[in-house]
Amino acid sequence: MNPSDLAHSRENKALEALVLRMRELLMEEENFRFLNSPKPEIYSFCTPLILTREEHENMAKLVELFCQALEQVGDYLARKRSEARKWLQFSSQLEEEFFFLDHGFHERLPIRRLDMAMDSQGQMLLMEINCGCPGGELDPALVAAAYRKASYPQTSRGVFWDPRDESLENILRCYRQFKRKRPWMPCKPTIALLTSRAQAHFMLPECRGIAEHYRKRGYRVGVGTLEDLETQGEALLLKGEPVHLVFRKFSTQSLRLRLEEPSRFDLPEVRGAKILWESVCGARVCMVNPLGSTLLQDKGILELIWREHPQLREYLPETFILGHHIRAQEPDLFRSILRGDSFVLKKRASYGGRDVILDPDDIRRQVPRILQEEPGKWVAQRRVGFCRKEFFAWDGNMIRGGAFPFVLSPFGRSAFVRVGLDGRSSIPINAHAGSAESFLMVEV
Repeated sequence: MNPSDLAHSRENKALEALVLRMRELLMEEENFRFLNSPKPEIYSFCTPLILTREEHENMAKLVELFCQALEQVGDYLARKRSEARKWLQFSSQLEEEFFFLDHGFHERLPIRRLDMAMDSQGQMLLMEINCGCPGGELDPALVAAAYRKASYPQTSRGVFWDPRDESLENILRCYRQFKRKRPWMPCKPTIALLTSRAQAHFMLPECRGIAEHYRKRGYRVGVGTLEDLETQGEALLLKGEPVHLVFRKFSTQSLRLRLEEPSRFDLPEVRGAKILWESVCGARVCMVNPLGSTLLQDKGILELIWREHPQLREYLPETFILGHHIRAQEPDLFRSILRGDSFVLKKRASYGGRDVILDPDDIRRQVPRILQEEPGKWVAQRRVGFCRKEFFAWDGNMIRGGAFPFVLSPFGRSAFVRVGLDGRSSIPINAHAGSAESFLMVEV
Protein backbone atom coordinates (compact mmCIF):
# COMPACT_ATOMS: atom_id res chain seq x y z
CA MET A 1 0.00 0.00 0.00
CA ASN A 2 1.50 3.36 -1.00
CA PRO A 3 1.72 6.18 1.58
CA SER A 4 -1.28 8.02 0.15
CA ASP A 5 -3.54 4.96 0.34
CA LEU A 6 -2.24 4.17 3.84
CA ALA A 7 -3.04 7.68 5.06
CA HIS A 8 -6.50 7.47 3.49
CA SER A 9 -7.14 4.11 5.18
CA ARG A 10 -6.08 5.48 8.57
CA GLU A 11 -8.33 8.52 8.10
CA ASN A 12 -11.30 6.31 7.24
CA LYS A 13 -10.71 4.15 10.31
CA ALA A 14 -10.49 7.24 12.49
CA LEU A 15 -13.80 8.53 11.05
CA GLU A 16 -15.46 5.15 11.61
CA ALA A 17 -14.32 5.21 15.24
CA LEU A 18 -15.63 8.77 15.52
CA VAL A 19 -19.07 7.74 14.22
CA LEU A 20 -19.25 4.81 16.65
CA ARG A 21 -18.38 7.09 19.57
CA MET A 22 -21.01 9.60 18.40
CA ARG A 23 -23.54 6.76 18.30
CA GLU A 24 -22.79 5.88 21.94
CA LEU A 25 -23.28 9.50 22.97
CA LEU A 26 -26.48 9.96 20.96
CA MET A 27 -28.00 6.81 22.43
CA GLU A 28 -27.82 8.57 25.80
CA GLU A 29 -29.87 11.47 24.42
CA GLU A 30 -33.50 10.58 25.07
CA ASN A 31 -34.68 13.16 22.53
CA PHE A 32 -32.71 11.86 19.53
CA ARG A 33 -35.39 9.31 18.69
CA PHE A 34 -39.13 9.04 18.20
CA LEU A 35 -41.27 9.32 21.33
CA ASN A 36 -41.10 6.15 23.47
CA SER A 37 -38.68 4.40 21.11
CA PRO A 38 -36.23 2.01 22.80
CA LYS A 39 -32.78 3.31 23.56
CA PRO A 40 -30.89 1.74 20.60
CA GLU A 41 -33.36 3.13 18.03
CA ILE A 42 -31.87 6.53 17.39
CA TYR A 43 -32.12 8.54 14.17
CA SER A 44 -29.51 8.05 11.47
CA PHE A 45 -26.79 10.70 11.61
CA CYS A 46 -23.52 11.69 10.01
CA THR A 47 -20.48 13.93 10.15
CA PRO A 48 -20.97 17.67 9.47
CA LEU A 49 -21.41 19.64 6.30
CA ILE A 50 -18.55 22.12 6.31
CA LEU A 51 -18.90 25.50 4.61
CA THR A 52 -16.40 28.30 4.23
CA ARG A 53 -17.19 31.62 5.90
CA GLU A 54 -17.97 33.08 2.49
CA GLU A 55 -20.42 30.26 1.69
CA HIS A 56 -22.06 30.71 5.07
CA GLU A 57 -22.45 34.46 4.52
CA ASN A 58 -23.99 33.80 1.11
CA MET A 59 -26.44 31.34 2.68
CA ALA A 60 -27.47 33.79 5.40
CA LYS A 61 -27.91 36.58 2.85
CA LEU A 62 -30.13 34.39 0.67
CA VAL A 63 -32.29 33.50 3.66
CA GLU A 64 -32.69 37.19 4.45
CA LEU A 65 -33.62 38.07 0.85
CA PHE A 66 -36.15 35.25 0.49
CA CYS A 67 -37.70 35.99 3.88
CA GLN A 68 -38.09 39.64 2.92
CA ALA A 69 -39.79 38.52 -0.30
CA LEU A 70 -42.09 36.17 1.61
CA GLU A 71 -43.05 38.89 4.09
CA GLN A 72 -43.86 41.19 1.15
CA VAL A 73 -45.96 38.47 -0.49
CA GLY A 74 -47.79 37.92 2.80
CA ASP A 75 -48.49 41.64 3.20
CA TYR A 76 -49.73 41.86 -0.40
CA LEU A 77 -52.12 38.93 0.05
CA ALA A 78 -53.36 40.29 3.38
CA ARG A 79 -54.32 43.54 1.66
CA LYS A 80 -56.14 41.81 -1.21
CA ARG A 81 -58.49 39.10 -0.05
CA SER A 82 -59.37 38.06 -3.60
CA GLU A 83 -55.67 37.46 -4.39
CA ALA A 84 -55.23 35.57 -1.13
CA ARG A 85 -58.12 33.30 -2.06
CA LYS A 86 -56.59 32.73 -5.49
CA TRP A 87 -53.07 31.90 -4.31
CA LEU A 88 -53.63 30.27 -0.91
CA GLN A 89 -56.58 27.99 -1.70
CA PHE A 90 -58.23 28.24 1.71
CA SER A 91 -59.81 24.93 2.65
CA SER A 92 -62.47 26.55 4.84
CA GLN A 93 -63.72 29.86 6.21
CA LEU A 94 -61.84 29.19 9.45
CA GLU A 95 -58.56 28.70 7.63
CA GLU A 96 -59.13 32.03 5.88
CA GLU A 97 -59.76 33.58 9.28
CA PHE A 98 -56.42 32.17 10.47
CA PHE A 99 -54.62 34.06 7.71
CA PHE A 100 -56.28 37.43 8.29
CA LEU A 101 -56.18 37.35 12.10
CA ASP A 102 -54.15 40.13 13.75
CA HIS A 103 -51.55 38.17 15.71
CA GLY A 104 -50.09 41.17 17.53
CA PHE A 105 -46.62 41.48 15.97
CA HIS A 106 -45.23 42.52 12.61
CA GLU A 107 -43.73 39.39 11.05
CA ARG A 108 -45.85 36.76 9.34
CA LEU A 109 -43.21 34.01 9.45
CA PRO A 110 -40.66 34.73 12.19
CA ILE A 111 -39.78 31.02 12.42
CA ARG A 112 -38.94 29.57 9.02
CA ARG A 113 -36.75 26.90 7.51
CA LEU A 114 -35.78 27.21 3.87
CA ASP A 115 -34.87 23.91 2.21
CA MET A 116 -31.98 24.56 -0.20
CA ALA A 117 -29.99 22.46 -2.60
CA MET A 118 -26.48 23.10 -3.83
CA ASP A 119 -26.04 22.45 -7.53
CA SER A 120 -22.92 21.04 -9.17
CA GLN A 121 -21.42 24.56 -9.32
CA GLY A 122 -21.93 25.14 -5.61
CA GLN A 123 -24.82 27.57 -6.11
CA MET A 124 -27.48 27.48 -3.38
CA LEU A 125 -31.06 27.17 -4.66
CA LEU A 126 -34.32 27.46 -2.75
CA MET A 127 -36.44 24.33 -3.20
CA GLU A 128 -39.18 24.68 -0.58
CA ILE A 129 -40.36 26.92 2.26
CA ASN A 130 -41.27 25.60 5.72
CA CYS A 131 -42.88 28.31 7.83
CA GLY A 132 -45.76 26.60 9.62
CA CYS A 133 -44.21 24.79 12.58
CA PRO A 134 -40.88 23.73 11.06
CA GLY A 135 -38.94 21.06 12.88
CA GLY A 136 -35.22 20.42 12.82
CA GLU A 137 -33.91 22.74 15.53
CA LEU A 138 -32.88 20.06 18.00
CA ASP A 139 -31.27 17.29 15.94
CA PRO A 140 -28.35 19.34 14.55
CA ALA A 141 -27.57 20.61 18.04
CA LEU A 142 -27.46 17.08 19.46
CA VAL A 143 -25.35 15.71 16.60
CA ALA A 144 -22.98 18.68 16.85
CA ALA A 145 -22.56 18.15 20.60
CA ALA A 146 -21.82 14.44 20.07
CA TYR A 147 -19.33 15.28 17.30
CA ARG A 148 -17.42 17.71 19.49
CA LYS A 149 -17.30 15.31 22.43
CA ALA A 150 -16.19 12.40 20.24
CA SER A 151 -13.58 14.32 18.22
CA TYR A 152 -10.01 15.23 18.87
CA PRO A 153 -9.82 19.03 19.39
CA GLN A 154 -7.88 19.58 16.17
CA THR A 155 -10.50 17.78 14.05
CA SER A 156 -13.58 19.54 15.43
CA ARG A 157 -12.50 23.12 14.85
CA GLY A 158 -15.23 25.24 13.36
CA VAL A 159 -18.23 27.35 14.33
CA PHE A 160 -21.64 25.80 15.00
CA TRP A 161 -24.72 28.04 15.10
CA ASP A 162 -27.35 26.49 17.37
CA PRO A 163 -30.85 26.85 15.85
CA ARG A 164 -32.34 26.98 19.35
CA ASP A 165 -30.55 30.26 20.08
CA GLU A 166 -31.95 31.72 16.88
CA SER A 167 -35.51 30.57 17.58
CA LEU A 168 -35.39 31.96 21.13
CA GLU A 169 -34.25 35.33 19.81
CA ASN A 170 -37.05 35.33 17.21
CA ILE A 171 -39.92 34.38 19.50
CA LEU A 172 -38.80 36.91 22.14
CA ARG A 173 -38.67 39.65 19.50
CA CYS A 174 -42.29 38.85 18.58
CA TYR A 175 -43.29 38.82 22.26
CA ARG A 176 -41.75 42.27 22.85
CA GLN A 177 -43.80 43.66 19.97
CA PHE A 178 -46.92 41.90 21.27
CA LYS A 179 -46.36 43.33 24.77
CA ARG A 180 -46.18 46.98 23.64
CA LYS A 181 -49.98 47.19 23.56
CA ARG A 182 -50.31 44.97 26.64
CA PRO A 183 -48.08 46.61 29.29
CA TRP A 184 -49.52 44.39 32.05
CA MET A 185 -47.77 41.33 30.59
CA PRO A 186 -44.41 40.40 32.17
CA CYS A 187 -41.16 41.51 30.57
CA LYS A 188 -39.82 37.98 30.88
CA PRO A 189 -42.50 35.57 29.65
CA THR A 190 -43.15 32.00 30.63
CA ILE A 191 -42.83 30.01 27.40
CA ALA A 192 -44.88 26.99 26.32
CA LEU A 193 -43.64 24.60 23.64
CA LEU A 194 -46.93 23.18 22.46
CA THR A 195 -47.66 20.31 20.07
CA SER A 196 -50.63 18.07 19.32
CA ARG A 197 -51.15 14.42 20.11
CA ALA A 198 -51.03 13.64 16.38
CA GLN A 199 -47.53 15.12 16.06
CA ALA A 200 -46.16 14.19 19.48
CA HIS A 201 -44.45 11.05 18.11
CA PHE A 202 -41.73 13.11 16.47
CA MET A 203 -42.31 16.65 17.80
CA LEU A 204 -42.51 16.11 21.57
CA PRO A 205 -38.86 14.99 21.84
CA GLU A 206 -37.85 18.12 19.92
CA CYS A 207 -39.97 20.28 22.22
CA ARG A 208 -38.29 18.77 25.28
CA GLY A 209 -34.81 19.37 23.90
CA ILE A 210 -35.58 22.98 22.95
CA ALA A 211 -37.16 23.62 26.35
CA GLU A 212 -34.08 22.31 28.14
CA HIS A 213 -31.92 24.75 26.15
CA TYR A 214 -34.21 27.71 26.86
CA ARG A 215 -34.17 26.89 30.59
CA LYS A 216 -30.38 27.06 30.53
CA ARG A 217 -30.81 30.58 29.13
CA GLY A 218 -32.82 31.50 32.20
CA TYR A 219 -36.41 31.11 30.98
CA ARG A 220 -39.30 29.28 32.57
CA VAL A 221 -40.55 26.80 29.97
CA GLY A 222 -43.32 24.21 29.83
CA VAL A 223 -43.88 21.42 27.31
CA GLY A 224 -47.16 19.78 26.46
CA THR A 225 -49.96 19.06 24.01
CA LEU A 226 -53.27 20.76 23.30
CA GLU A 227 -55.10 18.59 25.83
CA ASP A 228 -52.86 19.95 28.61
CA LEU A 229 -54.35 23.46 28.28
CA GLU A 230 -56.84 25.09 30.59
CA THR A 231 -57.77 28.61 31.67
CA GLN A 232 -57.99 30.51 34.91
CA GLY A 233 -59.77 33.80 34.41
CA GLU A 234 -57.94 35.50 31.52
CA ALA A 235 -54.80 33.37 31.91
CA LEU A 236 -53.85 30.45 29.66
CA LEU A 237 -52.45 27.55 31.68
CA LEU A 238 -50.27 24.67 30.56
CA LYS A 239 -50.37 21.83 33.09
CA GLY A 240 -51.60 24.32 35.67
CA GLU A 241 -48.97 27.04 35.08
CA PRO A 242 -49.75 30.40 33.40
CA VAL A 243 -47.96 30.94 30.08
CA HIS A 244 -47.54 34.14 28.07
CA LEU A 245 -45.69 33.00 24.94
CA VAL A 246 -46.61 29.86 22.97
CA PHE A 247 -44.03 28.45 20.58
CA ARG A 248 -46.30 26.55 18.19
CA LYS A 249 -45.09 23.06 17.36
CA PHE A 250 -48.35 21.74 15.91
CA SER A 251 -49.77 22.16 12.43
CA THR A 252 -52.48 24.66 11.57
CA GLN A 253 -54.48 21.70 10.28
CA SER A 254 -54.32 20.02 13.71
CA LEU A 255 -56.03 22.99 15.31
CA ARG A 256 -58.47 23.59 12.44
CA LEU A 257 -59.76 20.01 12.36
CA ARG A 258 -60.32 19.91 16.12
CA LEU A 259 -62.36 23.10 15.87
CA GLU A 260 -64.30 22.18 12.72
CA GLU A 261 -64.79 18.44 13.24
CA PRO A 262 -64.76 17.92 17.01
CA SER A 263 -66.58 14.56 16.84
CA ARG A 264 -63.43 13.00 15.31
CA PHE A 265 -61.28 13.72 18.36
CA ASP A 266 -61.15 13.13 22.10
CA LEU A 267 -62.91 15.71 24.24
CA PRO A 268 -59.72 16.91 26.05
CA GLU A 269 -58.02 17.67 22.71
CA VAL A 270 -61.08 19.54 21.41
CA ARG A 271 -61.38 21.46 24.64
CA GLY A 272 -57.69 22.42 24.51
CA ALA A 273 -58.00 23.56 20.88
CA LYS A 274 -60.97 25.79 21.76
CA ILE A 275 -59.17 27.23 24.77
CA LEU A 276 -56.11 28.10 22.69
CA TRP A 277 -58.16 29.58 19.84
CA GLU A 278 -60.12 31.79 22.24
CA SER A 279 -56.90 32.92 23.93
CA VAL A 280 -55.29 33.80 20.60
CA CYS A 281 -58.40 35.62 19.31
CA GLY A 282 -58.63 37.52 22.60
CA ALA A 283 -54.94 38.50 22.38
CA ARG A 284 -54.38 36.99 25.83
CA VAL A 285 -51.33 35.02 24.67
CA CYS A 286 -48.63 35.59 22.06
CA MET A 287 -48.28 32.62 19.70
CA VAL A 288 -45.37 32.11 17.29
CA ASN A 289 -45.64 31.19 14.47
CA PRO A 290 -49.02 32.75 13.69
CA LEU A 291 -51.59 30.27 12.41
CA GLY A 292 -51.63 31.96 9.00
CA SER A 293 -47.91 31.41 8.44
CA THR A 294 -48.54 27.81 7.37
CA LEU A 295 -50.42 28.99 4.29
CA LEU A 296 -47.35 30.85 3.02
CA GLN A 297 -45.44 27.57 2.62
CA ASP A 298 -47.78 26.60 -0.23
CA LYS A 299 -45.41 25.68 -3.07
CA GLY A 300 -47.55 27.71 -5.45
CA ILE A 301 -46.15 30.80 -3.68
CA LEU A 302 -42.81 30.03 -5.36
CA GLU A 303 -44.41 30.90 -8.72
CA LEU A 304 -45.54 34.23 -7.28
CA ILE A 305 -42.02 34.95 -5.98
CA TRP A 306 -40.61 34.04 -9.39
CA ARG A 307 -42.96 36.53 -11.05
CA GLU A 308 -42.72 39.40 -8.58
CA HIS A 309 -39.06 39.17 -7.51
CA PRO A 310 -36.95 38.69 -10.66
CA GLN A 311 -33.77 39.52 -8.71
CA LEU A 312 -34.17 36.14 -6.95
CA ARG A 313 -34.63 33.96 -10.02
CA GLU A 314 -30.95 33.03 -10.05
CA TYR A 315 -31.53 31.25 -6.73
CA LEU A 316 -34.99 29.79 -7.36
CA PRO A 317 -35.70 26.96 -9.83
CA GLU A 318 -38.62 27.83 -12.09
CA THR A 319 -41.84 26.68 -10.45
CA PHE A 320 -45.27 26.61 -12.12
CA ILE A 321 -48.73 25.66 -10.90
CA LEU A 322 -50.15 22.79 -12.95
CA GLY A 323 -53.55 24.18 -13.90
CA HIS A 324 -55.95 23.78 -16.83
CA HIS A 325 -54.41 26.81 -18.53
CA ILE A 326 -50.92 25.43 -18.98
CA ARG A 327 -51.60 23.11 -21.93
CA ALA A 328 -53.24 25.80 -24.10
CA GLN A 329 -51.51 28.97 -22.92
CA GLU A 330 -47.95 27.66 -22.54
CA PRO A 331 -47.62 24.65 -24.88
CA ASP A 332 -43.80 24.69 -24.96
CA LEU A 333 -43.64 24.65 -21.17
CA PHE A 334 -46.26 21.89 -21.03
CA ARG A 335 -44.27 19.71 -23.44
CA SER A 336 -41.09 20.29 -21.42
CA ILE A 337 -42.84 19.24 -18.20
CA LEU A 338 -44.43 16.23 -19.87
CA ARG A 339 -41.05 14.90 -21.08
CA GLY A 340 -40.26 14.18 -17.44
CA ASP A 341 -36.54 14.85 -17.41
CA SER A 342 -36.52 18.66 -16.91
CA PHE A 343 -39.07 19.12 -14.10
CA VAL A 344 -40.19 17.33 -10.93
CA LEU A 345 -43.73 17.35 -9.52
CA LYS A 346 -44.73 18.36 -5.99
CA LYS A 347 -48.12 18.68 -4.37
CA ARG A 348 -48.63 22.26 -3.26
CA ALA A 349 -49.87 21.70 0.29
CA SER A 350 -47.86 18.59 1.13
CA TYR A 351 -44.73 18.42 3.29
CA GLY A 352 -42.17 16.02 4.74
CA GLY A 353 -41.16 14.52 1.38
CA ARG A 354 -44.70 13.29 0.66
CA ASP A 355 -46.30 13.67 -2.79
CA VAL A 356 -43.05 14.36 -4.63
CA ILE A 357 -42.60 12.69 -8.03
CA LEU A 358 -39.03 12.56 -9.31
CA ASP A 359 -38.96 9.59 -11.69
CA PRO A 360 -39.34 10.75 -15.34
CA ASP A 361 -41.58 7.81 -16.30
CA ASP A 362 -43.86 8.51 -13.34
CA ILE A 363 -43.99 12.19 -14.31
CA ARG A 364 -45.04 11.35 -17.85
CA ARG A 365 -47.85 9.19 -16.50
CA GLN A 366 -48.99 11.54 -13.77
CA VAL A 367 -49.11 14.93 -15.53
CA PRO A 368 -52.23 14.11 -17.62
CA ARG A 369 -53.95 12.61 -14.58
CA ILE A 370 -53.15 15.64 -12.41
CA LEU A 371 -54.50 18.06 -15.00
CA GLN A 372 -57.65 15.98 -15.26
CA GLU A 373 -58.27 15.14 -11.59
CA GLU A 374 -56.34 17.68 -9.50
CA PRO A 375 -55.85 20.86 -11.52
CA GLY A 376 -54.15 23.61 -9.54
CA LYS A 377 -53.12 21.28 -6.71
CA TRP A 378 -49.57 20.50 -7.91
CA VAL A 379 -46.51 22.41 -9.11
CA ALA A 380 -43.81 21.53 -11.59
CA GLN A 381 -40.36 22.64 -10.49
CA ARG A 382 -37.23 22.76 -12.62
CA ARG A 383 -35.08 19.71 -11.83
CA VAL A 384 -31.84 20.45 -9.99
CA GLY A 385 -28.75 18.24 -10.03
CA PHE A 386 -27.67 18.00 -6.38
CA CYS A 387 -23.97 18.21 -5.64
CA ARG A 388 -22.45 15.58 -3.38
CA LYS A 389 -20.02 15.90 -0.51
CA GLU A 390 -18.13 13.39 1.61
CA PHE A 391 -19.81 12.18 4.80
CA PHE A 392 -19.47 9.30 7.23
CA ALA A 393 -22.85 8.14 8.54
CA TRP A 394 -24.55 5.70 10.87
CA ASP A 395 -27.60 4.48 8.91
CA GLY A 396 -29.23 2.60 11.79
CA ASN A 397 -27.41 -0.66 11.07
CA MET A 398 -23.89 0.11 9.92
CA ILE A 399 -21.37 2.83 9.12
CA ARG A 400 -21.41 4.18 5.59
CA GLY A 401 -18.90 6.53 4.03
CA GLY A 402 -18.94 8.23 0.66
CA ALA A 403 -20.14 11.15 -1.42
CA PHE A 404 -23.85 11.72 -0.74
CA PRO A 405 -26.37 14.35 -1.82
CA PHE A 406 -27.76 16.63 0.88
CA VAL A 407 -30.29 19.34 1.62
CA LEU A 408 -29.17 22.44 3.51
CA SER A 409 -32.09 23.90 5.49
CA PRO A 410 -31.20 27.22 7.10
CA PHE A 411 -33.33 28.96 9.72
CA GLY A 412 -31.20 32.09 9.36
CA ARG A 413 -27.54 31.76 10.17
CA SER A 414 -28.17 28.36 11.75
CA ALA A 415 -29.23 25.33 9.74
CA PHE A 416 -30.44 21.75 9.70
CA VAL A 417 -28.73 19.36 7.26
CA ARG A 418 -30.19 16.17 5.80
CA VAL A 419 -27.93 13.76 3.95
CA GLY A 420 -29.47 11.33 1.48
CA LEU A 421 -28.19 7.82 2.07
CA ASP A 422 -30.53 6.16 -0.44
CA GLY A 423 -28.80 6.14 -3.80
CA ARG A 424 -31.99 6.19 -5.88
CA SER A 425 -32.63 9.53 -7.59
CA SER A 426 -36.38 8.93 -7.38
CA ILE A 427 -36.39 9.13 -3.56
CA PRO A 428 -36.61 12.59 -1.91
CA ILE A 429 -34.12 13.47 0.80
CA ASN A 430 -36.53 13.45 3.72
CA ALA A 431 -36.17 13.50 7.49
CA HIS A 432 -36.00 10.02 9.10
CA ALA A 433 -36.73 8.30 5.75
CA GLY A 434 -33.58 7.22 3.94
CA SER A 435 -31.60 10.20 5.20
CA ALA A 436 -29.26 11.07 8.04
CA GLU A 437 -29.35 14.04 10.42
CA SER A 438 -26.36 16.33 10.33
CA PHE A 439 -25.33 19.87 11.12
CA LEU A 440 -23.55 22.82 9.58
CA MET A 441 -20.05 23.74 10.67
CA VAL A 442 -18.39 26.91 9.40
CA GLU A 443 -14.65 27.04 8.90
CA VAL A 444 -12.68 29.35 11.18
